[in-house]
Amino acid sequence: MQSFQRTQLVRRHHRRRSERQEHKSRPFKQAGLGLAGLLVVVFSLLTAGLGYAAYTLTSGLPDVAQIPAMLDAQNGTLLQPTRLYDRTGTTLLAALENPGMERRFLPLEAAQANALSPELAQAAVMFFQPDYWEAPYLDMGSLTADRPATIAERLVSNILLPTQEDGLVDRLQVRLLASQTLTRYGKAQVLEWYLNSASFGHLTFGADSAARLYLGKSASQLNWFEAALLIAAIETPALNPLDAPTAAHERQLEVLDRMAETGLISLTDLEAARTQPIITPEPQQLEETTAAAFTALVLDQVADVVGHKVLERGGLQIITTLDYDLQVQLDCTIRAQLSRLAEVGGGGPASACPAADLLPQLPLTTGTRAVLPELAASGAVLDPLSGQVLALTGDTTLTGGESMLIAHPSGTLQSPWLALTGFARGLSPATLVWDIPATAEEGTRYPQGFHGPARLRTALANDYLAGLNQILQQVGLDAVTATVRSLGLSDFALPQDSAEVLTSGAALSPLEAAYGYVPFSTLGVQSGVQWPEEDKLAPQLVLAVENTGDNSKSVEISPTLRPVINEQLAYLVHHVLSDEPARWPGLKHPNPLELDRPA
Repeated sequence: MQSFQRTQLVRRHHRRRSERQEHKSRPFKQAGLGLAGLLVVVFSLLTAGLGYAAYTLTSGLPDVAQIPAMLDAQNGTLLQPTRLYDRTGTTLLAALENPGMERRFLPLEAAQANALSPELAQAAVMFFQPDYWEAPYLDMGSLTADRPATIAERLVSNILLPTQEDGLVDRLQVRLLASQTLTRYGKAQVLEWYLNSASFGHLTFGADSAARLYLGKSASQLNWFEAALLIAAIETPALNPLDAPTAAHERQLEVLDRMAETGLISLTDLEAARTQPIITPEPQQLEETTAAAFTALVLDQVADVVGHKVLERGGLQIITTLDYDLQVQLDCTIRAQLSRLAEVGGGGPASACPAADLLPQLPLTTGTRAVLPELAASGAVLDPLSGQVLALTGDTTLTGGESMLIAHPSGTLQSPWLALTGFARGLSPATLVWDIPATAEEGTRYPQGFHGPARLRTALANDYLAGLNQILQQVGLDAVTATVRSLGLSDFALPQDSAEVLTSGAALSPLEAAYGYVPFSTLGVQSGVQWPEEDKLAPQLVLAVENTGDNSKSVEISPTLRPVINEQLAYLVHHVLSDEPARWPGLKHPNPLELDRPA
């Protein structure tokens, strides 16, 4: 019995000691479990983060398999410059190229006919990546470099990611695509592609085009001195021999110095090269561009969307809104009218083109040539229902035309917008205005004289400036500015001196003035194109942008319609402007603005 009790005591003692030990170790076990759980959570988060980073890095990246089609020696899309066509897609308006400099692809392998000059290939490797042939396909040390560090990175940055920014993710994406390209196609092919697609400035892409433009020879015939010139042009395309011959020569000598330092050429060759004259190519004879002002606007509009680099590199077909036949008629009519105005004694309607036959008779005058300055005119034709520009000319004289639209003081073109502002504030076409000078100074400002009391309808139709200026003082400059900007002219700005508004006013191009009038003919609706990240509408110049290599990637652009003013207010202005009898006090009857068709 005692033995049994001793046994029980021993067991209780051991149990209590075990419980005490377990109690002491419990915090450590719990801490261990917590740490293990924390590690699991951290590992999960790290895995998810790496997965998200990988997704961000690779999402939306172009496929390197596109490169062969873009740079195929026979039918590569980038061998074709960007071209602009009229709305039918058949009449060529302009091409972004150097006339006569067809883009050609030359092989790198010296054994092939017309291969790239070995001097050029060796100079490119020496200057851009001396360890090119030995370097690994993916250099971990260059992952965060500030700019494309290798030839492969330059290639993919130029043709696959031309609009890429300079963030860390962007740089990593370039390195990733460069590694894929090298792995898939090899270093010789990458170097060949790079030399045949690099930009050499002055809309020149590919070594052969650059050699023929700047040196007058093929890229298969270059010596060290000439190869250095092209390498310098790749590095700084803006400093090319045509646009900056002195700077191009200095950069060329810097490349030659590097060649001598690396042993590519001897010091004797370097000294001989330094004695060579500056290369100054003959300026090109530029071809006359159809609708130069229009095409300049198109290029600006498309460049805002796809980027200048993509636009200039080529492979795009841009179908514009231009009606070529209407453009010819507009240009012809302007020149016909200028010719008639420049002739002594005026003359009858011209018949150089059918549209010119619609010009009204000119009054017979004498001495016209002596009193008129050099005459110039411009014009714009829009489809108000779509906002599409059908024809457009810059300032045109009898000797030629401008390639850019020029803004001119808009003067009384602003009167309908002033009237619209007044109608929105309770005025009407029947409102009485006093066309009398408010001050002695104003009495000399308006040489056409004064007409006393008149209805706003009559003042607007006949440009009674003193009466209209009273309306301007009543509604205020800020109100008129806000009204015009609501119509689509977001940059409209009036002079601070209200007395100058109707005699000079805001500077506008014909296209801007015409676009601001569109809501009058559509009873308050503005039409046009709205580009990404912009709230305003603009006249539509482009119907579609197509990739010459894959038309399925064409982007069609549709107009946007937006009510901008009250329908009743737009109708009031429209009715006054179409009121022929209202114009009789100033223009008499009949007058040039009386047409045989609704307008």
